Amino acid sequence: MALINIKIEGKPYQVEQGLTILEAARLCGYEIPTLCNFNKDQCSLASCRVCLVEATGARGLVAA
Repeated sequence: MALINIKIEGKPYQVEQGLTILEAARLCGYEIPTLCNFNKDQCSLASCRVCLVEATGARGLVAA
């Protein structure tokens, strides 16, 4: 799969295209708090919004 360039806290990284923000951050060594971890990685349709992050180009915060 192709690699894409991302920045987390101003530091450049390359990750596989198609990953979620949460997956990419974890691969780069960053922990984004989620409630999914407490529910055996089963997402509750992103309704808790604990994993909100700032993303370039987004109008507001987005779920990782």
